[in-house]
Amino acid sequence: MKVALDNNLTVKRSVYNVETYKVNMLAAKAAFLPTLSGTTTGGWNFGRSINPVTNSFVNRDTKTVQVGINSSLILFNGLRLQNTFRQNIRDSKAANLDLEKAKNDVTINIVVYYTTVVLNKELYENAKIQLASSQQQLETVKKQVAAGALPKSNQLDQESTVATNELSLTNQENVLNLSILQLKQAMQVPASTQFEVVIPDLAMEDLVIPQTAEEIYAVAAESLPQIKSALLKVESSQYALKASKGNYFPRVTLNGSGTSNYSTASDPHAVIQPDGTPAIVPYPIGQQLNDNIYKSFSIGVSIPIINGFKHMLPYNALLLAEPSRTLR
Repeated sequence: MKVALDNNLTVKRSVYNVETYKVNMLAAKAAFLPTLSGTTTGGWNFGRSINPVTNSFVNRDTKTVQVGINSSLILFNGLRLQNTFRQNIRDSKAANLDLEKAKNDVTINIVVYYTTVVLNKELYENAKIQLASSQQQLETVKKQVAAGALPKSNQLDQESTVATNELSLTNQENVLNLSILQLKQAMQVPASTQFEVVIPDLAMEDLVIPQTAEEIYAVAAESLPQIKSALLKVESSQYALKASKGNYFPRVTLNGSGTSNYSTASDPHAVIQPDGTPAIVPYPIGQQLNDNIYKSFSIGVSIPIINGFKHMLPYNALLLAEPSRTLR
């Protein structure tokens, strides 16, 4: 059974789906975090230009550097983030249940093919016993015919029975070999793989199920992974519909930024010394960037009015698909 589960392609695809939905859930969870990015720009100006530090005109070649950092946090967007996260939670749980169902399907298939091999093996052994018995009877009939106790037609009839049993044995051997090949195929192992099918020693009381059909159905309805998965997928589609509906609501964001500038037009620059006399001193890049820091905070509101039905059409598609998911 372990070999079949390790080799089955459907199980492997289900494992990949589980990992994919895990990544999607982490992405939906990470969407709650603020964004943070840094920028830097360098430039060369020739002739008359504006000093970005002092906003005054200079008539010389200059070099400039601008650095900045920006951050944004979504305060409200129609609960899209929350509903998308809830949707991905359901999708991830459903993927795990689908994996469990795939394993159950493989297990059931292996059990069916295994019991078929056991049955065909028993039929093959019975065919061998029937052939041996008919051959023994043929020898007895031959002796009786030779002694004149039976007519020749009895011997011919028994030879016909032996030939029929030989054909039955050959056919049953082919059926057994075919069932073993089907078992190997279900296990995803090469046909040349050699293994011995062991027949379990079961008592009749082990095969008795004390529950009624209604009780078995109730247990299956509560425990079968495909039923739980279907319910989760219905919930997922409902949250997807709510997330899509959130596109109709305003989007509120909290924004923050910090920038600073450096220009060679300010290096060197004039300063007044403590004794009151002017002097020209260097104004290096580190000091300029530290002195020219500018910070800002803002709240932005984006209200969807007309956007070419970009949000309405996907929402309507999900709305139309909702009944079909419920009917599965």
